[in-house]
Amino acid sequence: MPARSGNVSVDRRVNFVIPGLVLAVAVVAVVVPPVAPGQETLRLAGVPLPTMCMLRAATGMPCAGCGLTRSWIAALHGEWGWSFEHHRLGAVALAYLLLQAIRHAAIIARPSAGMLAVAGRRLDLAAIALGVLFVWNWLARLAGELFNAT
Repeated sequence: MPARSGNVSVDRRVNFVIPGLVLAVAVVAVVVPPVAPGQETLRLAGVPLPTMCMLRAATGMPCAGCGLTRSWIAALHGEWGWSFEHHRLGAVALAYLLLQAIRHAAIIARPSAGMLAVAGRRLDLAAIALGVLFVWNWLARLAGELFNAT
């Protein structure tokens, strides 16, 4: 049973939040111009944006999500090669988020549709697979950096 706050269930609020967040990410990604691979700094109206990865800032090592922002920006600008170079799974993760947004928007429109529950379970399983791929990609990236450093 979903947790309740007032007369709106938490699950129902999630159905509004996820599409909103994905839309916000897409709007920001379209406004910020893409950067070529090898360039680290994103700029908005010429002003450099701060690096978001705390692990990289603290240790110099990338996290599993390093490059996702640049990858999504490049993908939403049609720069698929750049997107892949910034993060191998960036376009796949973006497609997954878009599917989740569509799923939750559809639940808002037709909360009683049974096929949405089936699709939702499949998307939830896909999240596990995507998580495994992210870990694999991260380990491969770390190994590549370690072997290239020697």
